[in-house]
Amino acid sequence: MTKAKFFEKITENERETYTALIEKLEALPDFQQKAAVWLIRNRNLAVYLCEKSKPLSPKEFQEKVSKAEQKKDYIYYALLFFRRTLQKNGSEYSVTDRKGHPEQKKKEMP
Repeated sequence: MTKAKFFEKITENERETYTALIEKLEALPDFQQKAAVWLIRNRNLAVYLCEKSKPLSPKEFQEKVSKAEQKKDYIYYALLFFRRTLQKNGSEYSVTDRKGHPEQKKKEMP
């Protein structure tokens, strides 16, 4: 779907929100743009990988971020920031289906 078609299908309030988000993303350096876009596209995987990980100290976090930047590993960079967000805000993020609804737990067979 093109950007124009997408904007035709959403409300004015949503359009303002997405426009602001796009402007913020475009203002980031290329490396950080890639990290943010990867995180948006792979949110469920990020939740799965980060939700039960142990907290990082500020020093550990900065060392790992520096290493990710040096290696140009934008996926690891994105996961580090997402992990820190979970650490600060609690694990309020949940895995969702493609429409953004919380995934139903599958019932186990007896």
